[in-house]
Amino acid sequence: MNKLFYPILYLTILFSVESPSDKYLTSIDVDNRLGNKISGDIQIVDQDNNMFQLNHYLKDKPTVLLMAYYECPMLCSMMLNGLSNVINDSNLIPGEDYNVLTVSIDPKETSKLSKEKKNNYMSNYFSELNNDFWTFTTSSADNINQLANELGFKY
Repeated sequence: MNKLFYPILYLTILFSVESPSDKYLTSIDVDNRLGNKISGDIQIVDQDNNMFQLNHYLKDKPTVLLMAYYECPMLCSMMLNGLSNVINDSNLIPGEDYNVLTVSIDPKETSKLSKEKKNNYMSNYFSELNNDFWTFTTSSADNINQLANELGFKY
């Protein structure tokens, strides 16, 4: 029995330790805010360094809005990749039926970085499309926090 005790104890300790990624994942949550409106006057800066109010993107067609870090090594990239796959698998036509808007949740990220991220996704997933349906943006901490709060996004 002693021979089994220590390996089991070791494995129990090994697998019960919380990694930094576990802590990050458990800190993310979403409150259901379906039906609520978000403020259209939130300022965002697109990948071409143009400043807009959020309502500019939300006025003419449905918009898929994703909040993510552009330099995220794990979950955000998985979300962006997953969204890209869903867009490609959908019968809807991006740019005609809907638009996509990604807002960085890191106020230190720049429009240069958002342009690099956009170019990466457009060339890797949507090279056959000729429309500009996906906008990658950055913003100030105050605007990011306001948008995240209104969407119910906790990170």
